[in-house]
This record gives sequence, C-alpha cells and structure tokens, in this order.
Amino acid sequence: MLIAMLIASCTNDSTSPAPALVPTATAIPTVPAGALTVGEILARVEAAWPSVVSMRTTFWSTGATAGGTPPPNGMVTVEEVRFPADRHVVIRNEGVVTDEQVVAGGRIYMKGALVPAAIAPMIDSETWVEVDPAAVGSDSPVSMQIGYLLSPIVSPFSDVSKETTGLAATPGGNVTVNGRSCDVFTFGDPDGISYELALDAANLPCRFVQSAGDRANVTLYEFNDPDLLIVAPTLPEVATPVVD
Repeated sequence: MLIAMLIASCTNDSTSPAPALVPTATAIPTVPAGALTVGEILARVEAAWPSVVSMRTTFWSTGATAGGTPPPNGMVTVEEVRFPADRHVVIRNEGVVTDEQVVAGGRIYMKGALVPAAIAPMIDSETWVEVDPAAVGSDSPVSMQIGYLLSPIVSPFSDVSKETTGLAATPGGNVTVNGRSCDVFTFGDPDGISYELALDAANLPCRFVQSAGDRANVTLYEFNDPDLLIVAPTLPEVATPVVD
C-alpha cells in the first residue's frame, strides 16, 4: 500500500496510508479474567495462515459510517499476491486506473503516474517499464515501494505490538463479506482509534476497519481464488532504466 503514499508525494493527490494495527495504549493493558484478547484472535489468523496460497486485498478510506463496499469515486487500491513472491498492485482514482505494478519471477514492472513522475520522465504513463532494483538509489522516491514489492508475503497481522495484542476483543455479531459469513470483533478506544476485525469460519480475515473520528480505513480480504494468476506484462523492446 506504500504506492498510494508515493503517488500523493509525486502528484499531490490526496490519499490516506494503509491501515495498521498501532498501539492504542502506552502499557500492556489489564483485561478482565476470562476476557478474549486481541492476541487470541490474531493467533487464530496465524494458525490458519499456512492454508493461504493467494490473497486479494481491497483498500480505501471513507466516512466512518459509510458502507462496506469500495466507493465508486476516490482512491481504491487492490493488491493481489500469489505465493511465494508474486504481486500485482492496481490503484484506481475516480474509477480510472492511475498506477499499476507487477512482481513476477522476481522482476518488477510498473506503469502509471509514478513512472514519469519518479522513474523515467521521458516515458508516458501508459507504457510498462521494467525497474531494476539495483539501479534505484536509497534516496529515490520509489525505493520504499520497491522494498515493499520485494518483501516477504506474510500474514497481515504478523507484527503487532504487545500493547495491541493485550487489548480486550469484544464480539460484535456477524456480517457477510463477499459471500463469506464472518464473526466481528472490536477493540481499541472508541474516543480515539478503534478497530473492527471480521474473521470467517476458517479464521482468515474478511474485513479490517480502522476508525478515528468521522474517517475510516477499510481493507477487504479474499483468499485462494483459483483464477488469481500474476504474469509479467508485455514490455517494449527495450526496458527503461530508473532515473534517480
């Protein structure tokens, strides 16, 4: 999801970063005896994670009271991953694809607004280019995104602070997300940052909502789609090097 932040810095578009489970307390909280904790809920996800061979996430920011479907306008980021290391990221703004990246076979391909803005000024936004990670300087605006694209594909909740895992998790009923029946758990501070995590019967996440005030970041999850394939795009005859 780092690409959304990079595009904002390069093109001055307004967007929000991807959600994260950040601490909502400065010390590990005390929960009532027998109460369910966030750590116990996330342990279910970690136990179910080995069953995952592919995942699709859909992320957007919205009003906190809005529905659970991506808005027709605004910025929506869809990321598909397939183990062991392939990725496909698509960003849409007002329903139009503005940026796209593919990692296939360890090689990185990009097209969209980020290409002329930060990679190759002479290339238009509709042309695919191959990016050589070794040619990207540490001060390049795309170095962080390339690091993310090449990072290991892990559970979305594999690195959560003790402050957060120690919070009480309150059951919040059942919702249907993309045809999956999912149990909801809420935690956090209703007067600060609050969270809602929905898990399906296999203990894989269906939806994660991070809310603060009148705004919310929403992520939908889908797993093991047999039709999800990630392939390298068709390139021009000569790949374009990164321009720092």
